[in-house]
Amino acid sequence: MTMTDDIYITGIGASAGGTDALKTFFENIPEKPNTAFIIIQHLDRKQKGFTKEALTSSTSLPISQVDKRTKITKNHIYLIPPKYYILLEDHHLVLEERPPLEKVNTAINTFFTSLARHNGDKSIAIILSGLGSDGAKGSQYVKEQGGMVMVQSPDSATYSSMPLGAIISDQPDVIGPPEKLAKDLIYYINQPSSIDKAKDITSNNLIKEIEKPEAELSPAKKQHNSDQLEAINEELQSSNEELKTANAELKNKIDELTILHREVNNLFMSTQIATIFLDRDKRIRKFTPAVQKYFNVREGDMGRPIYHYTNNFSYGKLREDIDEVLTSMLPVNREIKEKNGYALMKIIPYKTNDMRIEGVIVTFIDITELKETNLKLENLTKDLKERSLKLEQSENYWKTLVENTPDIVCRLNKNGIITYVNNNIFNHTGIESGRLMGKNLMQFRLFIEEDEVKELQKQLDMVFKHKKQINYYQNFSTNNSQKHFFITLLPEWSVQSNKLESVLLVGRDISNLRNIELRIEDKNRKLEELNQYMDNFVHAVAHDLRSPLTNLKLILELIEDESDPDKQEFLISRLGRSVSRIDDILNGLIEIIGSQKRTDELAKKINFHRVIKKVLEQLSNELPKDVEVKLDIQAETIVHTRGYLYSIIRNLLSNAIKYRSDDRPLVLNISTKQEGEYVVMDIKDNGIGMDFEVIKHDLFKPFKRFTSKADGKGIGLHIIKSMIEKTGGKIEVNSEKGKGTTFSVYFKNQ
Repeated sequence: MTMTDDIYITGIGASAGGTDALKTFFENIPEKPNTAFIIIQHLDRKQKGFTKEALTSSTSLPISQVDKRTKITKNHIYLIPPKYYILLEDHHLVLEERPPLEKVNTAINTFFTSLARHNGDKSIAIILSGLGSDGAKGSQYVKEQGGMVMVQSPDSATYSSMPLGAIISDQPDVIGPPEKLAKDLIYYINQPSSIDKAKDITSNNLIKEIEKPEAELSPAKKQHNSDQLEAINEELQSSNEELKTANAELKNKIDELTILHREVNNLFMSTQIATIFLDRDKRIRKFTPAVQKYFNVREGDMGRPIYHYTNNFSYGKLREDIDEVLTSMLPVNREIKEKNGYALMKIIPYKTNDMRIEGVIVTFIDITELKETNLKLENLTKDLKERSLKLEQSENYWKTLVENTPDIVCRLNKNGIITYVNNNIFNHTGIESGRLMGKNLMQFRLFIEEDEVKELQKQLDMVFKHKKQINYYQNFSTNNSQKHFFITLLPEWSVQSNKLESVLLVGRDISNLRNIELRIEDKNRKLEELNQYMDNFVHAVAHDLRSPLTNLKLILELIEDESDPDKQEFLISRLGRSVSRIDDILNGLIEIIGSQKRTDELAKKINFHRVIKKVLEQLSNELPKDVEVKLDIQAETIVHTRGYLYSIIRNLLSNAIKYRSDDRPLVLNISTKQEGEYVVMDIKDNGIGMDFEVIKHDLFKPFKRFTSKADGKGIGLHIIKSMIEKTGGKIEVNSEKGKGTTFSVYFKNQ
């Protein structure tokens, strides 16, 4: 046997109802009890077990749950974890996993046996409230090894099965309520009792010497024998006194046993546990009054076979179970249905002091209330499982929804800490959701501007302040682009306290929708401009058509009234002119409408050199041979609609060619430069020029011509002005009659 550093180790076994007993026990333990406590409970594999918090208010001793090989120190409390047995080994607590298919939990017996084996007479076993009989065998082994056994009195226990099992199977040193056990334990540790052993004194040689004839003895020998006889007499007198003392002690023991027997009888008669003792022939030896609830027996029925009596429960294999216990010497437990409820029947072998089996003890414990409670617990557990399943399904649905939605979903507490964010945040920002969990909202500065985060924080504070949902639009600058979001901030309330504890942020990227809206707005604006333009244009066309139509009508009236053929021919020639003018106006109208419809062409990067070269090639047949073209291209490229740019340059160069001076060679100066947000193109000629102050208000109106030098419809300048303004630009003119004209076109990059 290995002793554990010569310190007392106290094992405490407790099961159902043991929590209150443990609290009461430790409330009566001093700060330094000079022993280590190991608390062994019956724990379900998933049960958390007795916790530190449960004992904190009852003791100042340090408390630890054993989770690995642990060295024992005194004045410390150790707790058993679920799914394991605890064993004592070389002054250490070690864990042994419980077999997964084991139905009966023997954690207390297992530890008590290990405690007795390794700590011997320094072992202390305490059994408190609980169901079953675990701890009875282990405590018996502790006592056999010289240790101390203490048991909670059944009347003070919430469940008395474990204490009664220990009392019946053994003779505990102390039986009492938890507070008494605590005080007796400290007294025992500080003042252990010592037992003196009597010594047997024998002297056969001396007796033989006395029986020899005196004749054979010399005087000296006689004197020696006399002295020896006197010594023997003294020893016999001493032995006689010891026998008297032993006899007195025996009488005291008998008196104690008589008192104990009387107390046991009183306990036996007053206990609420139905117990019946049967011999090997199944004859009644003794029973408690509570047995009469299960068997129709009376006080005078001692010695009669139990199977002669009818019982009040539904179970027909009692005799077979008793035979099984007598044969196997193992207890049998059965749950039986009795008249008004349920009972737990337990059959255990009745052992004598020399461990012979002299019969069985049958106990019945009313478990009706426990059964009903268990049924309620089962129903409650079933209900909780169903609710938990529904909650889990709801949570899974929610997770599936938020993890697959295109929206950003983020939960923030009142301190602005991110407690949840879905993985879609990565698609918008390139940052994993895990990097944001547990961080402050200001962490959003990783992917958006600080002032944008502050605006978000401001809206969040408003929700916590006013406790109302907020919806609003916010733009975010992320990944070098501007994104438009529709933000919803939803307050979330605690179910328990009904207080606002968090806000759910749902952000939907509406950039595409917003861009569509902007394009629609732009289309609407252009349509309004076009409508306004067409409205003005219709008035202008009506005005321009009125004059040739009036002339046409007048000429037709004159033709009808004129009889002279020569005059009629002259009038008919004038009629052709009016018709040609109307035709020009209508063709011009078609061109203007066509130019207004050409809006779908995409803007591209265009090189000015190439465009000007291409236009000059197209106009080569119209250019005079002595023309001089001067280029000063400082802004070489522009992003613009190619068709518009070609049409604008072609019209302006064509006008410069048409209205050149006959007195001097044509000189064309074409230049480009950057001016602020505009690329400015100047086309300057040395043609006939115009009296700008006279014609400046009508210059860009349709069907306006200011010279008869060349044919035309009078719509070219109107069309190019419309094109330029439609793309955000503008056109300016500077002209002097007889010297030339300069057109300055202000283009915007598209």
